Parts: sequence; C-alpha cells; structure tokens
Amino acid sequence: IINDTCNHTAGDELLQQVGQLLLSSVRKRDTLGRLGGDEFGMLLENCPLDKAMQIAEKLLAAIGDFRFRWDDQTFTLGISIGIVPLDRNTRDLASAMRAADSACYIAREAGRERIQVADMGNRHLQERHGQMQWVPRLNRALEEDRFTLYFQPIVPCTGDRRQSRHIEILLRMVDDDGTIHAPGAFLPAAGKYGLASSIDRWVISHAMAWLARESVENHSPPRISINLSAESIGNRDILRFILQQLEITGVAPQQLCFEITETAVMASLTAATGFMLTLCGHGIRFCLDDVGSGLSSFTCMKKLPVDFLKIDGGLVRDILSDPVDHAMVRAINKLGQLLGKQTIAEFVETDEVARELRKMGVNHMQGYVFAHPQSLEDYAQVMGPRLV
Repeated sequence: IINDTCNHTAGDELLQQVGQLLLSSVRKRDTLGRLGGDEFGMLLENCPLDKAMQIAEKLLAAIGDFRFRWDDQTFTLGISIGIVPLDRNTRDLASAMRAADSACYIAREAGRERIQVADMGNRHLQERHGQMQWVPRLNRALEEDRFTLYFQPIVPCTGDRRQSRHIEILLRMVDDDGTIHAPGAFLPAAGKYGLASSIDRWVISHAMAWLARESVENHSPPRISINLSAESIGNRDILRFILQQLEITGVAPQQLCFEITETAVMASLTAATGFMLTLCGHGIRFCLDDVGSGLSSFTCMKKLPVDFLKIDGGLVRDILSDPVDHAMVRAINKLGQLLGKQTIAEFVETDEVARELRKMGVNHMQGYVFAHPQSLEDYAQVMGPRLV
C-alpha cells in the first residue's frame, strides 16, 4: 500500500525503519535478516520456546505502536509471526524454513497480529505444508506445458440428450512421473500462492485454440464453459488477455461461457461486476457456479449479469433423500426461471435424480449418469458421431 500510495522510496524507508525496530527488540546474539518483500527472518540462538514467545509478543507490541510517516500521511502496520523450534528433530534448513513460512501464513489467516508455533501435529499446518509442496510442481507444469484439458457435457433436460452442444472444460495436471491429478489436488495451493491466474491463462488460451480448430472442422461447435478463479475475477490483465485471445483465435464470443463462484465474486463485487459487464458486451456468457452453497447466492442471482445458474451438486445429489435439499433446489430453479436464467444441475449421478430434476423444470443437467470427464482431444471421437 505504501509503495502504491507514496512511492518505492517510501517503501524502502519503511523497510529500513522496521528493520531497525525489529533489531532493537531482540537480544544482541540473535540474527535478523530480510528474506524478501515484507518478510523478515530471525535466528534466536540458545533460546527456549517460552523465551521465543516473549520476544514474539514484544515484536507484536512494537510493530503495533509503530507509526510510519511520509509527507503528510501516517500509516499503521501489522505483523504475523511463525515460530519453529530447531532441535534434533529438525531435518534441514529448507524444511525449517517451510515450517516457519507455513506457521506465518496460518497466523496471518487467523486474523493477523498473531503468533503461530509450528507443530507438525497441527492439521492446518500439515495442510499448509502439503499445499506448499505443490508450488514448485505447478511452476514446472506451467513452464513445461504439462496441463491437459478434459470435458464433460452439459445435457438439456428436454429433447434428445444427444443434441447437447455445451461442455464444461475441466483441468488436469500431468506430474513429473506421468500421474494425472484432478484440480482438487492442486488448485487450493494455486489459489493461496498466487498461481491461479497463470493457470487460468493457460486454460483460456488452450481451450479457445481448441474451439477455434473445432469451429473449422465442425459446423456446429459446442459452447464451452471455463472456470475462472477468484484471483482472475475483476483482474484487468486477465480481461485484456481474454479479449486478445478472441482476436487471435477468431472464436465467436457466443461460444464462450465463464463459470464463476459466489465466493469469488463477493471478494470484490464491484470489480467483478465491471469485469463481467465488459465481457458480456462482447457477447460472452457467464454462469454462476455452486448456487446454494453460500449465504449470498440469491443476491448474486439477482444482481449479476449471468445467463446460467449451476445448482450446487451437494444439494442435487441428495434431493431424493433430503427434503431440505429438495426444497432448496426447487426454490433456486424457480427463482432462476423467474429471473430469466437457464438452470444447470450438477453431480447428477442416477436416473432417478435426473427424472426428479425434469419434473422440477430444470433446464440442463451434468453428471456421471450422462458421462464421466474425458480428454478434450477425444471430443470428436466421443461426441461427434452421436451429436451432430
């Protein structure tokens, strides 16, 4: 914030002042260093954990009382601290630094101005460690083009299901050893460590390139739905990238639909709405995903410029056994129809559930009862003969 509102000279001055403040708060035999950005590291020698906690508390208080002044502006600061005991169980420097980084992230996510001691028995710390392991693997996958696209058809509830011309694009990562990973394994890490937009760019460019080829070879190409991360919604660079890809590929905008979640939109509703309206102005469509999973779904349904509402699969799956889920799916569909939106029910896994959704008047369905995800490279072979 200081770099943006003042300038980088102010940011450099801030770092120097903070460095001196931290140095004055620790013992003479301790070591302080700046690791990069706004991250500092301390090595507290011959320091028991209780003493380390006292030093950390002192640092919290010192930073809390500190005021940075530049020209006529005054800034307050916050700090999050992760502590790692170094003992005979410490394997190496890298593992100690990863543990400290994980503990620091947990302290920040818990509300900042907090201290977190690294404990590998801590479930959140274990999850954070696991996510951090994905970062170098994801970077290599991006550099080496080791992602691949799958698809799953979105089927109309009325008429012949073979007439479906709408598919959702699904992502997979190919690991160093050839293992194919579903997005649930790596996307949480991508979101936490700032890689989600880079992955979105990869998906957008490759999916649109495929659609351009399909448009030449098939006179009736499908509409494709592409998921956008919270990191990309409202991002002007991503907006420009999408428009550039439209020009490069020549894809008809009407063949594109971006799926966004309520959570992603609510993080910055104004920016997200402007982002969507710009692309809608070019003919691109939007789908609100996981409708019913959060408290703001009905507000999003009413206010956002979306064409499709995808009903949360957790509700759809149990509509025959859970009357509350049944009522929620029915209500979402009814409101969607009233608003002029097309509804899509996901996670449809049995014929019985599909029949019940048809009775409700849901427009489209998606799930294993129709097709499992398959490689996009096999689209023509799998879908072509049956759908055109």
